[in-house]
Amino acid sequence: MKILDLKKLNYSRPMVIASLCSLLTTVIFVFFKIYELLKSQKIEVEQYVIIACAIILFYIILNIVSGFKVDDLMQFYKESIYSFIGLVGVSLLLIYLFVNHSIFSNQDHKWLIKLLAIIYIVLLTILSSVKKIVGIAISQENKMRNEKNN
Repeated sequence: MKILDLKKLNYSRPMVIASLCSLLTTVIFVFFKIYELLKSQKIEVEQYVIIACAIILFYIILNIVSGFKVDDLMQFYKESIYSFIGLVGVSLLLIYLFVNHSIFSNQDHKWLIKLLAIIYIVLLTILSSVKKIVGIAISQENKMRNEKNN
């Protein structure tokens, strides 16, 4: 019996993706701390911030790609935005817990988070536009097929 069966997870649910990303961030940060203890070498705060931002970007890409399979976009958007906010909050909390650094104390770190939020909103908008265009194309194709059959 497997503890975590990855094949049964519903990847079209943004909460699942955000939870997996939070877990991945925690595991990487724990490995960073173990490395610091074993090598007695301090890992810079920027490394933690970069890893957290990279995993947030990974979430954004996975979420947008999985959004193409979803039928109810409004529910998907609601869950996606709440999951994004939760993932960012968890990432900021993990950075604070592991290196005792507030991301709001450095202007560059704040801009990274703002940039990721803007990228996410733009990609959600592109997802919506592409789904509308595909829907229009499919309906036009169905009309043409119906005309040919009649």
